[in-house]
Amino acid sequence: MKDKSVKKYILKLVGQEIFKEVKCMASDKVNSILQSTNANDLKCFSWNSLLTELTQFAPLMSSVLVSATKTRAPRSNTKAVIGMCAAIILKHRNPRMNIVQKINSLILYAGHSSKQVYQRLNPLNLTVSHVSMIRVLAKVGLGYDARVKEWRDSLLATITDEDELTTQQAPWSKSTEDGAADSDDCSTDSDDSWKQFPPMTSDEEDQPSEDHDSADDTGDEDLNDSGHLGTCSRSTEEESSG
Repeated sequence: MKDKSVKKYILKLVGQEIFKEVKCMASDKVNSILQSTNANDLKCFSWNSLLTELTQFAPLMSSVLVSATKTRAPRSNTKAVIGMCAAIILKHRNPRMNIVQKINSLILYAGHSSKQVYQRLNPLNLTVSHVSMIRVLAKVGLGYDARVKEWRDSLLATITDEDELTTQQAPWSKSTEDGAADSDDCSTDSDDSWKQFPPMTSDEEDQPSEDHDSADDTGDEDLNDSGHLGTCSRSTEEESSG
């Protein structure tokens, strides 16, 4: 590789081979995870699956990226760096290979990022546009409240059944109503019974009743028989005669 003329041709051949690999991987012939539009793939995405595809369909590009990110001390984010570099390159080749960019956009949305952030990062193939992010968000959130709706429907069904049971007439309600009606009739008769007697006139109210007079006479006789009032009556007669 010290010969610059030979190195030049080798690098040209390596570039052509990488171009073929990227073109093949970005085509529809390869069912790449980067082209997936499934919400489950967004949730279950891993860098290992992407690196496996790179090793299988783009081995030369993968080896170049691995060599470029090699360090003396191993780092935990090496796979993520290689996968991100490959995702940027492949999205530049085919805009539909953007699952990594969708994930980045959702992370930014969770952080309440503004539209200007998407406008600046989208041209760098780091994210999708703000409009695309909204579509992805709607697709990911589709059916997220299905369990809540099922729970709501079960509650509504229970409430409806209880209302039907409440509105249905109980077998004993009719007899209870009849009994109440009879009691009302009795109370009415007892309350209005006094109306069958004619009202008293003023003369009848002033005239004393015979029962009261007889009771007074009987009381006088009883007192005379006792002898106490008799003594008072004799003394009264003697004074009047004197």
